[in-house]
Amino acid sequence: MVVHLFLNNNKALDFLPINSIKNGGITIISLIIAQWAAYVKPTTAFYLLPTRCWELLIGRFAAFYLSKVNHKNFDKSFCEVGGSIGVALIIYTVFFYSKTTPFPGFYALVPTLGTVLVILCANQQNIIGKFLGNKVFVGIGLISYSAYLWHQPLFSFARHKNLSEPNHIVFIWLSLITLMLAYFSWRFVEAPFRSKDKFTRKSIFSLALLGSFFFISFVSVR
Repeated sequence: MVVHLFLNNNKALDFLPINSIKNGGITIISLIIAQWAAYVKPTTAFYLLPTRCWELLIGRFAAFYLSKVNHKNFDKSFCEVGGSIGVALIIYTVFFYSKTTPFPGFYALVPTLGTVLVILCANQQNIIGKFLGNKVFVGIGLISYSAYLWHQPLFSFARHKNLSEPNHIVFIWLSLITLMLAYFSWRFVEAPFRSKDKFTRKSIFSLALLGSFFFISFVSVR
């Protein structure tokens, strides 16, 4: 609760020394708790804010740094190296992390710091920025959140339907279906709801409450 209130305190957005100390302190405490919980209560650690907010705060540091009008730009050679290291760290976690990897403790530092390096260093003046900025990756980025929401039920239903773990071919097809559904979700749901001309904040909350009401009613009847 204290962490949640702090994150919603607008004064924490200022880059004053005292606020930097507070942010840094909460980041370190959250990471230490995450490291402990990753071994003792891994499921709890994965889903709860106190063990994940350190990741949000690290990203927040990067975002605030870049949002400053007078922030110092890194030189080209540093960005080339930093961006390459960031991508390498992310790729490493994809291929070498497994279900047995304790998460989100110290192991989560690898993809988190890799992502921060990409955010800070990748731009249209270096190779990594140009590579990640091509239309294919940008398009995947646009539908990535919808894909994240779709893949879980599709994969879960596939596992539930089969007594054994589905083979790789099944997951490849499900991944393609996920991307297709994600595009339609982004095109006809996510993008329109982001437009203030089509949906106001009041209408979004009203629809959300209405949907929640029907969902709760359906569950209660069953």
